[in-house]
Amino acid sequence: MRTLSRTPTSTVTLCRRDGSARPVAVKTGRMSDAAAMARFRREARFMEAVRDSPHVLRILGSGVLGTGAPYLILEFAAGGSYADLLRRGVTLAAGEALDVGVRMASALHALHARGIVHRDVKPSNMLITEHGPVLADFGIAATVYDSGAVTGWSPLWAAPEVTEGRSGGSEAADCYALAATLAALMTGRPPDGGMLPEAIPGDVRTVLRRAMDPDPDRRFPTALAFGERLREMRSVYAADDRASRQPTRGPVPQPTPQSAPHRTPYASAHMRHPALSALPARPAAGADSPTGAPTGAQTGPRTGSPKGTTRGALKGAFAALAAAAALVATIGMIAVAPPDPGAPVSPHMPLGPSLYESPSYPTASP
Repeated sequence: MRTLSRTPTSTVTLCRRDGSARPVAVKTGRMSDAAAMARFRREARFMEAVRDSPHVLRILGSGVLGTGAPYLILEFAAGGSYADLLRRGVTLAAGEALDVGVRMASALHALHARGIVHRDVKPSNMLITEHGPVLADFGIAATVYDSGAVTGWSPLWAAPEVTEGRSGGSEAADCYALAATLAALMTGRPPDGGMLPEAIPGDVRTVLRRAMDPDPDRRFPTALAFGERLREMRSVYAADDRASRQPTRGPVPQPTPQSAPHRTPYASAHMRHPALSALPARPAAGADSPTGAPTGAQTGPRTGSPKGTTRGALKGAFAALAAAAALVATIGMIAVAPPDPGAPVSPHMPLGPSLYESPSYPTASP
């Protein structure tokens, strides 16, 4: 199996179910205590609540491994994430970035309409599927009634009231993070202290600046309002983008949660970029750090001897093999070759007890 990403709390592995050519991503908890189980259960429930949105990563199943670790089976995003694009030096024209923004605002509006805040909107949590951008990773999402102190938010993208501890997340904070992300997609780097660079067109900068106002009360009142404004701006820049890029085919989605769940192939210049012409192995360790640290960055002094490092690497390798064996034994997953994007996939695979339906969950044996 190929590891797509690994964080302190979970590992995402590229798999396919035995007998199916369609690849899926399996997110497995790295801990099996009650807190980890509750977090996965909440993430599954939130993703199921917005499964009708075409701009949210689809959940296909969930359950508990024989080891006691929870897992989610998710749609596989063959194009990687927008963080991958930024690491490869790919930036988007204004019209393309605005198009991504409209779709992500639609996803946020679908969440907010159901009383859910995402709390971790950033490039690495916005994935590229054959149907277009989708919002992913609901690991620290919460209801608006339970959005207290949050751990694991990403400081490069978080609103000031979150970084200062005055808020655990809100609709306004989600919109702030989306605006910061869109700025990065156009410039290649996150805004420095909330300041937007001159490289962003002035009228677009004005819209993003409002969404990133230090005062949450002065931002757009809803993700829907933010998305509508982005849609208006997109129509202005679409003609400019067509001069050097092919336009998106098909009807333009409106930023509303009632958008039809059916997806059509998505054509956009950044999806045809040479960097995405193949599907290289993505970095495993630290690929999606919850603190926003760059991939491969050393966040502290390295300690221990080379022997200790080797021992740790071997221990990690054996743990990965054990997790892979557990996946195969429990849900019939096998390693995959390069995916067949044309193969059909069932909208909801029956894979045993569902995390959002089961009333109780086992904990790890001592």
